Amino acid sequence: MDEKAPEKTNSTPTPPAAPKAEPVMREVLVRPMPTILLLWPVTLMALVFGIMASFKPFGIEGIGDEGNKNAAIGLIFTLVFFANLLTLFVQFTSKRTVILAIFIACLLALAIFINASTGTFWQKVGGFFRAIGPEMSNRFYFVWFGLLVIINLAAYLNALFDYWIIRPSELIHHHGVAGKTTVYKAPRLRVEKEIPDVLSYVLLRSGRLVVYTSAGDKPIMLENLIGVNSVMRRVSILAELDAK
Repeated sequence: MDEKAPEKTNSTPTPPAAPKAEPVMREVLVRPMPTILLLWPVTLMALVFGIMASFKPFGIEGIGDEGNKNAAIGLIFTLVFFANLLTLFVQFTSKRTVILAIFIACLLALAIFINASTGTFWQKVGGFFRAIGPEMSNRFYFVWFGLLVIINLAAYLNALFDYWIIRPSELIHHHGVAGKTTVYKAPRLRVEKEIPDVLSYVLLRSGRLVVYTSAGDKPIMLENLIGVNSVMRRVSILAELDAK
């Protein structure tokens, strides 16, 4: 019995799909943020301490040890709030930060030396802070949390209408609800990164971009850029693509 030869098919293999072209970066959007966002530590602390003060061990109605605990978190909140406000009004440059760290270290060393000599220094310091420790209810912390959230949210929404676009040969500023636009032509655009405030960089990784549009024009300062390292990296990539 003869076996039939297999029929030949003229099917051709499907060519592989061409790889998708990656989008080419044409511009970098830069959005300066208000400095009020630096208050996020005390905002978060207000929420945490409000929850803590809702329970009896930290409640304001407590007496004895419970009252001391409420006064302790009240004092911590006050000190952190004061320190956080300093970040808004004082610029901690690298030099100032080093000087402040040395000053605090010297004070701590002096306190340790005095306590070693007297044996009662830390007890007196603790008694002083316990005497002035503010006792606050959970409502106090929740009110502060709500106010700070509203202020931060309003500042963030306002920043949405004020942003910059960096292109290889121009700088565009969009500002205002009506969308007012200012264009700076810059055939030789140059951008530099600066960290003017160490604490702002620690809290939000924020910094400044200095944009030079031409040799004679005054540089444009883009302040309080959150994630300034990432922004500068994208600007560098944009410059490399334009140079090719």
